[in-house]
Order: sequence, then structure tokens, then C-alpha cells
Amino acid sequence: MPVTLVSTTPAEDKDEWRTDPLLFQLCNLEFKFNLDAAATPENALCDHYFTAEDNALTKEWGPLHSMTAVPADDIVGWARLFEDTKARTVAKIKLKEQASNVWCNPPFSLKHECLKNGIEEHKRGVNCCFLVPGDAPETDWWVNTLSDREHIAGAWLWLPKYHVRMLRPRVNYYTPDGLHKKGNNRPSALIIMGWNQPPGIYTWAWKNLAIAKGLVTEITPVADKLAEKNGVDLSEVKGSGIGGKIIVGDIKKWLKQKGATKNERTRDQRRIS
Repeated sequence: MPVTLVSTTPAEDKDEWRTDPLLFQLCNLEFKFNLDAAATPENALCDHYFTAEDNALTKEWGPLHSMTAVPADDIVGWARLFEDTKARTVAKIKLKEQASNVWCNPPFSLKHECLKNGIEEHKRGVNCCFLVPGDAPETDWWVNTLSDREHIAGAWLWLPKYHVRMLRPRVNYYTPDGLHKKGNNRPSALIIMGWNQPPGIYTWAWKNLAIAKGLVTEITPVADKLAEKNGVDLSEVKGSGIGGKIIVGDIKKWLKQKGATKNERTRDQRRIS
């Protein structure tokens, strides 16, 4: 009998889930984002961002005209800038800054709409990176939106149009109030449009890469399990093991400093609400 995973989290709560800061930091090192297309003032990851009230589906995602010294439609102004070498250099820098590199962790209920909008923005030259559920390659919306149908060796195949990174291990999100959400029962993926990334589906060991780049200290498996269970922000933990590795004692120390385990903090919030 097939097993179906059914989430018990209300859809409106999922729409407000925050991105794992370590994952965003790692992606931002590579792609240099300058626009968060789905944010709130409290959790925006870029200086430029769209809120639900802004409605990113009705906005152009780039270029960021506010970064430009001369209005984009001022042809005479641009011509004057290009008259001397120094001004030409400044203008080129400003033009480079205009290129939008967009991060989007879309509201769960609007992921399809955001992806379709991102595809149209990408056609205009905007680079887009989406964080979406990764169990969808066999679904109709994934196949029809993100794949091309081609006849190869006597068979019809659906080939990916974009660069897809399946995230290993699974990403744990954060609740709107900043609590680490435990136990994501669905894989996650990055859909990357632009930055000259080749189309295809790849497995991305993102946490290992974060450790290699020094974004987080290496951690023992047992300590990692304890950290995940209690929603520990590893960026705040200082490792005391050999070579600075994070061990179980470091996780327990962090929990003690915070004054409670994740479950205790959740119970406190329920009492308040």
C-alpha cells in the first residue's frame, strides 16, 4: 500500500516559514542576492524586498532602478556619462548593480505562481533562485513548468530546463517567531534560473560545503542529532572539540544558556497564546 505524507501544519503558517540562515548565507556567497521577493520587514534577507502587501507577482524584479545614478529612460543623461572614461567606468558599475539577483522562498500556497512569475522575469534577464519542496519532480506542475519534452532514442523524455539542486540533508525551516522548525518530512530543492548554471538535477551536500567554507564548525553526528532535535542555531555554538569541532557538550551548553529546550520554549509559547 502506498504511503502518503500529510502535513498537519496549517497552510497559512507554512506561508510564513523563514529560510534557514545558514542555507541562505551559503547561497548568498555564490549568487550575491540583492532582492528578496517574498519577505516581511522582520525576516527580509536583502536590503531590497517585497512583502505580501507589495505583491511580488505584480512587480518587476529588476533592474533595480533605485541603484542607478541616472534614470534608466534618460538617454541624454547616459550619453553624457559615457563622454569621458571615468564617467563610463562609473556607469558600467551602476549598470552591473542594476542586474537583479533574486532570492525567493515563496509562500507555500503560492509556490507555483511565484515560479511562473520568476520564469517570466528570467526571460527579461533577471537571475532567480527559488527554495521549493523537492519531492515534486514527478508532479504535473513540476513537469509542465520546469521541464521540456523531447523525443530521444524512441522515447519521450522530460528534461529539466533549469539548474536544480536537491538539498542533502533536508532543510529545517524557522517559524515566523524565529523558532527552529523540527522534523521537515519533505525534501527541499533550489531552482536556479541564471548565473550560467547548467540545466539538470543535482544533489547538493550543502551542510558539508558550509563546513568546508568555514560558515559553521564541523560537528559530531551525535551533537548534530541533538542540535536538530532541539532547534539549535549552530552559528551561535562555539566548538570545544579537537580542531574546534562541535560536540554534545557544546550543544548542551547552548541549550542551558538559552534556558530551555525547544519543546519547553514551545510549551511556554502555547501558554502565552
